[in-house]
Amino acid sequence: MTKQSTTRRLSTFAAALLMACGESAQQTQPPPTPQDQLTLRLDVEQDSMLLGTTRLLAATVTNQFNAPRSASVTWASTNPTVLTVGTDGLVTAIGEGSAQVVASIAGSADTALVRVYGLPVSLAVFPEVVSLAVGDDFQLTTESENVAGSGSTPITWSVSDSSIAAISSEGVVTGMGEGDVTVTA
Repeated sequence: MTKQSTTRRLSTFAAALLMACGESAQQTQPPPTPQDQLTLRLDVEQDSMLLGTTRLLAATVTNQFNAPRSASVTWASTNPTVLTVGTDGLVTAIGEGSAQVVASIAGSADTALVRVYGLPVSLAVFPEVVSLAVGDDFQLTTESENVAGSGSTPITWSVSDSSIAAISSEGVVTGMGEGDVTVTA
């Protein structure tokens, strides 16, 4: 073998070795990551508020793998005469009625229906005293007056001892056991 043919073979071998190293280096790089597809969800689908009150709504942003992500959320109200929404999701009830709170990011949005009721000035439950046997039901009624005169205000019912009486969200009280109980509206 001549010196020239040995040099040529070494050069060819070195070039093949470099190409092989370059190809294997490309193969060990991680594959490109897909672009996140973000989704926004509000913490409530619907809510009710009393006139003049505030409530902070929260928005959760996740990617297609349900991993939490950070994104700038834009807030709006579909009826600004009923409620306003701050840049942080703070909802302020300024008028009676209904409106949608809209939270959005690029490519995704969610809404929550919010009903605003007038502030009650007075609330009365009728009758004031009821005697029930165990298992009997009785419908209680309420009369309320809000700042705009008579009107509809949502009522939340409770009892002081659920072993004596139960009450439904509609105000139907059921005797559960013997004793005295206070019903609160």
